[in-house]
Amino acid sequence: MKDKKGAPKKIGEYVVLEELYKDSIGTNYRAVEVEETDLKPIKHRLLTEVHPFLLLTPEEWNRTHVLCQRIQESGIPNLYAPKKIFKDEAGTFFVFPFIEGKTLAQIVDDASRKKKHIPFDLAFSISIAIASLTEMGSSLTQGGQNSFHGFLTPDHIIFDYEGNIYLKCFGLWAQLDKNETAVSEMIRMYASWLTPEFIRREPIGPRSDIYHLGYIVYRMLTGNYFSYLPGEDFQSTFTSISFVSDLPSTDIGFLTSLIDFFKKTLNPDANKRFSRLKEYKNYVLKYFHTEEFSEFKTSLSGFMKELYADAIEIDKQELSDELSTPPMLISAGNVETDESMGRLPLEFEGKKRSKLQVFLIAAAIIVITAVSGYFIVDQVDKTKKEQAKTANQLAKQSQTIQEFQQKLSTLESQKKPQTTSTPPVIKEPEKEAKKDNDKKIAGMTQVNPQTISKPAVDTPKETPPAVVRTTKPPETGEKKDAPPATSKEEVKAAPLVALNETTVKPKQVSGKEPEFPAAIRKAYVGRRATVKTDLLLDENGTVAQVELLEKTEIPADVQEIIVDTLKRWKFTPAQKGDMKVKVKWPVKLKIFFGADL
Repeated sequence: MKDKKGAPKKIGEYVVLEELYKDSIGTNYRAVEVEETDLKPIKHRLLTEVHPFLLLTPEEWNRTHVLCQRIQESGIPNLYAPKKIFKDEAGTFFVFPFIEGKTLAQIVDDASRKKKHIPFDLAFSISIAIASLTEMGSSLTQGGQNSFHGFLTPDHIIFDYEGNIYLKCFGLWAQLDKNETAVSEMIRMYASWLTPEFIRREPIGPRSDIYHLGYIVYRMLTGNYFSYLPGEDFQSTFTSISFVSDLPSTDIGFLTSLIDFFKKTLNPDANKRFSRLKEYKNYVLKYFHTEEFSEFKTSLSGFMKELYADAIEIDKQELSDELSTPPMLISAGNVETDESMGRLPLEFEGKKRSKLQVFLIAAAIIVITAVSGYFIVDQVDKTKKEQAKTANQLAKQSQTIQEFQQKLSTLESQKKPQTTSTPPVIKEPEKEAKKDNDKKIAGMTQVNPQTISKPAVDTPKETPPAVVRTTKPPETGEKKDAPPATSKEEVKAAPLVALNETTVKPKQVSGKEPEFPAAIRKAYVGRRATVKTDLLLDENGTVAQVELLEKTEIPADVQEIIVDTLKRWKFTPAQKGDMKVKVKWPVKLKIFFGADL
């Protein structure tokens, strides 16, 4: 959510930093609560901008306020209700405490993409934990009846990295299911996620939660969305079911119990599902292994930290940085884009800068400031002094960079085949081939063949046979690194390991920020994007592949420039023990195409 110039938008005492995801209530943002006077950050919040078709009537607004207040007063742990609800000219907003974690919808998608599927036992332990939390929430009576969640979809279930589970907006949809516009929008947005009774415009109830519990387990174990169309034979829906998680048993009795579980949760007829949550839990505990709460929490935390091992520390650092800087300065969008800069202001995350890099960035900012000030008439003298001072500050660093580049150039030249005018030593099996080659060369030119490094322009296109060098290059007083070995034993492919398993992590040694042509910046003026990538670094620290994790939100021409730039980055090799290994290195870029072009 941004203002017309693309800067982070301030809503009341909150500044919106990044859009996270959408759910049935609205669009969720990571925001920071700030002091009104100096915008000093206080704490992070989850800010939900409510869909415009919700809370339209005074009755809906009042019932929602009462429900949220009762959840707060109940003290039931992990029922994730807003601390504040307010309206302003921009719309209606729910303000939640900020949780460092992910929704179940995000977790299942990420687990599938990374091929780290939720284990069978953990999936059922998760379902028991959700059922228990929902059961506690049922003590909040509504109209003399026990309460229920009513919209227990995976985007309303949040896991933090310590293994805690939170249910968002408990009981809210029981207040909204008479809003026909809202129901129609939910059917359009969610499709098969919804309970059959919701789609049929029938009242939702406690057994709607049981349907969603079965749906969640089905999604975790199969990797698919459950789908059943009216008129189909419900019993035959499970005849060809397949699982991505390993089953603990293939015994016919176990498989029958598993299929019966889905039939008793996903049945389109609510009366044929488990009658209440207690019956659901008893069935799971009887037929499937689940862990005790303390063990389950440890297992869930371990799975989360393994799945997001490369991102947790980066996210923590980002959150820490946002609380240490006034939020209007956090985003690169607040840096004016100057045509003389020749590139877009960017904020890079996911990589640690060396002291030299930090100094150079700071120096670059000083230079840009000085150049901009040069055109102000009454500041000419001051600017010249600043430029001279900056030049002195950069002199030593420039020399260091040149020396570093020379070393890199030396290393690169050692990797290339070296040419020489002296005749190479030929292996025995190739002597005859060399004689034939000498004859061909003699027929083409009278120049001594030993001095020929390549054929003349008008020579035939025949190429001499390959020459195998067996002599070592002459040693000089300067010690050089030995060229890479080419024996079969030393060219084995380096393994790809998780970043958290390395003993020596890679460090960036070179690489610049993406530079966008004026035409592209003009075409997307005012646009902002967070670009999340995984760089595949080979055993030499070279970027072998760039994977964009959210391609659909980034225009193709911008993608191309980003990928091309990141492929030119260079890192020190990662190591596991004494072995150099391949790793995936996460990089997150924040891009803003400024309005002042």
